[in-house]
Amino acid sequence: MSNFCNLFSIIKQGFINKKLKVKVRNNLYFLSLVEILYKQGYIRGYSISKDSRTIFIFLKYFYKKSVITNLFITSKPSKRFWISFKNLKRLSRERNSFGIVSTDKGLMTIDACLLNKKGGELLCLIN
Repeated sequence: MSNFCNLFSIIKQGFINKKLKVKVRNNLYFLSLVEILYKQGYIRGYSISKDSRTIFIFLKYFYKKSVITNLFITSKPSKRFWISFKNLKRLSRERNSFGIVSTDKGLMTIDACLLNKKGGELLCLIN
């Protein structure tokens, strides 16, 4: 679970350095995070290498500016950030941002957590 910080920092550095694609090692946790980012429109796509060891993430730009303007990692390996359903409702009303939450049912967006009335570990917020 602590490796999600590595994934987000690789993506963040890719946007800062204006890369078209970045690569990370393949595991199910990274794949589910990348799939959520793809479904929400924050990356152009992703592909898995032939030997199934790496995931290539194709970064998305709009008029030469990155689609992700701010990526804030809320939960870190040294300090986990747990949030209840009640606080998720308050967070969704106050901020206009996208977030990924790790729940007992798997990784979900904040909106999916609100529909399922779940709380969990808030991994990141993206503007």
